[in-house]
Amino acid sequence: MRQTGEPRRGARIAASFWVGIEGIDSQPSLRQGNLSASGMYFETVSEVGPSGSVQFLHLESEDRRVIVQVLARIIRVTNIDDLVHGRSIGLALEFMPATQEGRKSLERLVRHVVECGLRQEGVVDHAFDVQLSGEHQTDRTTLQHLSVQKLVLETDWRAQVGDQLQFQISGSASRGGTLPLDGLVTAVNPAEEGYRVEVRVTGLSQPRGEAQPQNLSVFTELIAHSSDDFELPAPEHLSGVLSRIKPPTLLGLMELERFSGELRFSNEQRQEVCLYVRDGRPVDALGDPKLGSSPRELIAAMMSWTEGQFNFSLESVEREDRLGTSMTSLVLDLAREEDEASQEIDMRPEGGDFF
Repeated sequence: MRQTGEPRRGARIAASFWVGIEGIDSQPSLRQGNLSASGMYFETVSEVGPSGSVQFLHLESEDRRVIVQVLARIIRVTNIDDLVHGRSIGLALEFMPATQEGRKSLERLVRHVVECGLRQEGVVDHAFDVQLSGEHQTDRTTLQHLSVQKLVLETDWRAQVGDQLQFQISGSASRGGTLPLDGLVTAVNPAEEGYRVEVRVTGLSQPRGEAQPQNLSVFTELIAHSSDDFELPAPEHLSGVLSRIKPPTLLGLMELERFSGELRFSNEQRQEVCLYVRDGRPVDALGDPKLGSSPRELIAAMMSWTEGQFNFSLESVEREDRLGTSMTSLVLDLAREEDEASQEIDMRPEGGDFF
């Protein structure tokens, strides 16, 4: 993996998965990267968009047994020049599931990828908290890499090859998951601040004697809970193109995350609509008078746009509520009205007049 470091909100496991980007890829491609329930990293040769832009992803596990479609925000773009593979672009994205079911689907995907990866000795890269038993329990020890059969510690004390260790690995504080393990030190090397200690896992500390397949569920819970973080940091800015992100999907995200701010839409005819959102509710809209005279008419006109751009700026909104409805109710009502209007047009006889 040719990747620079980045702050991570959860444990990620290196894995292969199928990824398709709406408006870029005609079908998903198998890519190598890393994945958690909060985000992912992979490389592509396509220009996707700048940091802050929102993309719609089609994700599948490597065995194609779990499929997820989800919004994701690009948080970092890295240009990579490689003598062997050529030029590519590294994308770090943060998932933005627009529904509760989307969140559950992401968790199912991560659990499936973790279980498959651990069976194949995949390595989880994350600084887990670890507490040792015995003489080193008060010394600095962090766990950097974890798999079913081995792990890597960074310490400020020097272990000896052949030492037997007992330790507790802690996952998310909010979920309280811990994993008690026994291990045998197999290598000790100098590190930037201390030592890098490689340990072969010899079993669970309690209970002993369980077979490895049963241990998989314990590892999966620890990793999934550590990465099970769906609380999005409030974005100051979001942007994207309407050919990839449809307005109803974007409005659903506004409601689910209770965003407040100005959501501006523009189309190829340079028409604009600005929707004001407070705590996920639509309260007002301004725009080109040719599109309508009321906030509802402006939003209805914008909902049919398939080309153009959107930009969201996070800010407080103190405007009067001129719509008096939730985002979901508004989207459903406008879709129903559009459907009824199209049915009326279809019922007119060819030629225009009944008589």
